[in-house]
Amino acid sequence: MKITLDKTGNIYKTILNGLTKSEREEIYRNDLTVGIYDNDNNFLAGIIFHTHNKYTIYLTVYAKSPRWFTREFDKWIYQYIFKDLKYKKIGCHCSSSNQKSKRFLDKYGFCFEGVERYSRKDGSHNFIYGITEEEFFNKRIKRYG
Repeated sequence: MKITLDKTGNIYKTILNGLTKSEREEIYRNDLTVGIYDNDNNFLAGIIFHTHNKYTIYLTVYAKSPRWFTREFDKWIYQYIFKDLKYKKIGCHCSSSNQKSKRFLDKYGFCFEGVERYSRKDGSHNFIYGITEEEFFNKRIKRYG
């Protein structure tokens, strides 16, 4: 697996092309984009990180494969987001109708924090999830021992 910071904007474009129009409209800005590739250099997923404030960073994920969230990526995100960039929390908004995203966020220890009602262009709601550095670390211990 290879994790690449997007310095050219190509990963960002790939992610945008894979999102629906309403998902693209939810992206506030691109502060940091990461591409995740398998050993054969096939694109697995891309993540756009949006700075919310100096303590919280939000993410938008576009995945072509469920194989992207590996132990290696787990270690990278813990080190890079929490230790190097010194954020205290990772947040995520997902459409109330997006069952795949909700399952993923629950599985990896994100806590449901609330509902942002009528926040999407189509009038639907966003669910707000978050995970703190401590919660992320404790979930890693449970996952990997």
